[in-house]
Amino acid sequence: MRLKISKQIFLAIFFIFLMVGSTVVYSLLQVFRPLQQEIELPKSNIIDYELTPEQESYLLANGKTVIEFTYNLTCVECLDQKALLEGLTNQFSDQLFLQEILAGSSSLTMISRYGQEDLKNITQEAIINALCNLMTNPPVGCIRRGI
Repeated sequence: MRLKISKQIFLAIFFIFLMVGSTVVYSLLQVFRPLQQEIELPKSNIIDYELTPEQESYLLANGKTVIEFTYNLTCVECLDQKALLEGLTNQFSDQLFLQEILAGSSSLTMISRYGQEDLKNITQEAIINALCNLMTNPPVGCIRRGI
């Protein structure tokens, strides 16, 4: 005597095997997947060195605006710009992260999840306009300015 299996029973057994197999494989992949490393951020949101790409990506993913300010110590207006950036970073410490880097020339780059701005003409007005465009939660002053 032969046991006759209908197509419906065969398909049902096949789908049960497929579901159980995929569950087992998924569980095994989770066990052997490398653990994600904790990204250690600096204690202060104003630093004098560059962030690692992982730190920067983490900050951007969490709604922060990262500012990179390179300047020269002999530049008097650069020190004023640095003071302005530090003041804004302290005022909006929950949204801004400032990297101050000594270099031969001055430049300002701001990055957020809304884009990137490289400022050539670093004025107070240009800095505030760029921040209003890039911050995740711009302050009420940005709305009043019509930005």
